[in-house]
Amino acid sequence: MLGQKVADARSAFRAVDAAEAEAARRRAERDALLPPLKERLKQYKSALVSIFGANHPLVQSVPRLSPAPGTTPPRVSVSGAWDAVHSRGVLTIEPLSDSADIAEY
Repeated sequence: MLGQKVADARSAFRAVDAAEAEAARRRAERDALLPPLKERLKQYKSALVSIFGANHPLVQSVPRLSPAPGTTPPRVSVSGAWDAVHSRGVLTIEPLSDSADIAEY
C-alpha cells in the first residue's frame, strides 16, 4: 500500500518534471521567434507608411510594438487565495492603475 503511494508520487514528480522541461523548451522556441517577428512587423508598418502615408486610417490602426516612453504603468502586487466555497482561485491586484490605457488586468 505505502509502496504503491510512493511509486505514484515518484511517477507524478517525473511527469511534472517532464512537463516543466517541455514548457521551458517551447518557451525558448517562442522567444527565438520574437525578434525576427518584431523586425518584420516594423517592415510592414514602414511599407504601409510608404504606400498610404502616415495619416492613413490603415496605418493609424496598426498598434504600437512597444509602449511609448514614459507610459509604462507602475508595477502592481498580486496575491492569490483559494476560495473553497466557489472552488476557484481569487487574485487581488494592488494598487490598481488609473491609466486610461489599461482596460483590464
